[in-house]
Amino acid sequence: MSAPLTVTLPAGERPMIAVVHAVPGHEEQLAAAIATLTTAVRREPGCVEFRSFREVANPRVFQLYEIYSDTDGFRTHRPDPARRTA
Repeated sequence: MSAPLTVTLPAGERPMIAVVHAVPGHEEQLAAAIATLTTAVRREPGCVEFRSFREVANPRVFQLYEIYSDTDGFRTHRPDPARRTA
């Protein structure tokens, strides 16, 4: 097993864009989950901005635009893989 990679990033905000594709037939379920996620993430310390968009041309595709105050703010947002449940 290799050691975890450690990366040092310059100080400053951490923008991120995520593209999420809904499983066919589950578009509205995903839209509702993203709405709930948006409300929760906006309350997180370190979250500067969190917006979600749904593509008009392809309503199965959602884009999440996120900005965190710094690397620690982003790390707070990201769940620890050890705590994830399937």
